[in-house]
Amino acid sequence: ALPILSSGAPFRHFTDHAALMTAIAEEATVRLRLMVDRDQHRSPPAAIERLRTLGHSFLAWALQHPTSFRLVSARRLYDFNASPALKSHFQAVRERTVTLVMQAQSEGDLQHDVAPERLALMLRSAVYGMARMHVDGQLAQWGVGPRAARRELQATLDALIDGFRRNRPR
Repeated sequence: ALPILSSGAPFRHFTDHAALMTAIAEEATVRLRLMVDRDQHRSPPAAIERLRTLGHSFLAWALQHPTSFRLVSARRLYDFNASPALKSHFQAVRERTVTLVMQAQSEGDLQHDVAPERLALMLRSAVYGMARMHVDGQLAQWGVGPRAARRELQATLDALIDGFRRNRPR
């Protein structure tokens, strides 16, 4: 049996609600980073495929952990600026995304007419928006049921990435 805790018990360890939520957000981002790292090791070596895998990993994490996604997305609930860990995790994901875009461009797989930082932001925005649509229950309006969400969102991301490919696949 689980011990019974008072509602004030967490505040013996955290100074306030924001500190508690910051710690939870830090744990959520660690889990995201671990999933991304694991999936990157399993990904094909081409940068375009590693970029695709990065997006798929984020979508999978958001769909599997919608409460964590909601928390990490709602910066008003925690103190992002007070957390070196959160800053570090978000910066690492951003840098990885930009690096993969630059590598895919240098490998000739992505168009060069869009700056890497801009393309990375577009892809991140699209993946975030797709995850947000799922957790907010908006996919049904688009004919996407809960059982098909992951497959449809990944296919949508794939279509977006393929749209930026230099030599589009057939």
